[in-house]
Amino acid sequence: MDYALLITENYGLREIIPFSQAGIPDIQVTADISAISDFLTNESCILVLLDMEFIFSRRLTLANTIIEKNPHIPLVILSRQINSFYVVSMLRTGAADFIEYPCSTRIFCNRLISVLHRHRIFRKIPGPAEGFEKLIGQSGRIKDIKKLLACYSTAAHPVLILGESGTGKNLVSSLIHEKSDRKNRPYSTVNIAAVPETLAESELFGTTEGAYTGAVSRPGFFEQADGGTLFMDEIGEMSLLLQAKILRSIETGHIRRLGAQREKKVNLRLILATNRNLQERVQQRLFREDLFYRISVLVLEMPSLRNIQDDIPLIANSLIDSGKYQLTLSTMDKILSYRWPGNVRELKNCLTRACVLSPDGIIRPEHIQFIGIPLP
Repeated sequence: MDYALLITENYGLREIIPFSQAGIPDIQVTADISAISDFLTNESCILVLLDMEFIFSRRLTLANTIIEKNPHIPLVILSRQINSFYVVSMLRTGAADFIEYPCSTRIFCNRLISVLHRHRIFRKIPGPAEGFEKLIGQSGRIKDIKKLLACYSTAAHPVLILGESGTGKNLVSSLIHEKSDRKNRPYSTVNIAAVPETLAESELFGTTEGAYTGAVSRPGFFEQADGGTLFMDEIGEMSLLLQAKILRSIETGHIRRLGAQREKKVNLRLILATNRNLQERVQQRLFREDLFYRISVLVLEMPSLRNIQDDIPLIANSLIDSGKYQLTLSTMDKILSYRWPGNVRELKNCLTRACVLSPDGIIRPEHIQFIGIPLP
């Protein structure tokens, strides 16, 4: 019989965790560190919950050991403090989720179901995911991203895409939509940084006639994406007021047009992206902590081009018309010697410029010009 392992000295926790409602047949509780390994080697163990109050001085080491030796079993952290340094450290190490307790049975149950759902999807994917050929690369990092894309495409939770500018966040957002069950529904995109703060609410949620001088009744991006997917780029630039409205829409599934008296229900999936370090912005009180945890259910970090150097030849050749242009070996050596601070976007612009400069279709080293801002 499948079971979850609860590691705690507080045996009363067993009574407040809704295991049966989350579809977990049985629960084993232990405070004996030496017994943990035996529980985890049993194929029936499908989930581990680690109480942050347990073995205070060694909890981070224990969590790391569980994750490293049992990557196939999701680890959930239970904590009384949502902003605990150890919780953040464990999530970075590979913990599947954290749950702050005490909390409502409904929230607890939904979080456990979400973790188990993602875990079961992963177990169904033994090798590189198919259908994501637009994401060029054969490195281990890119293969891992394709696996995540296959998993995330089948889910309904928000996706948070992190990465430097030019790493392909827009591309993977569209791939998630194309492979989802919403693929035949609308796909809307909005760059928050390009929307003036005074217009952000009306652009996102729409307006009613007479809401302000000259206002007409029109839908915002949320309504335009109803039934489909809304991709919000540069979310790190949102004002705190707009963040509060976004959070409420995510939690309730409703939006209210500017000037409207009633709310309207919308059914959409959110994909959000930023090149900012949101954890730092939370600490600086520039980004709401509750919104950060609400949108970071499924996280995808896009690597910089310099971190997937083995894929650069494939990416470079995909960006030129191979029927008209050819990169020489010395040209590729020059391309590989550069750090590409602007990532794929800069590489594309560089190769476009090189094609214009090449009189015979042979792209030589002198045609490659680096004009990016140097990395620190």
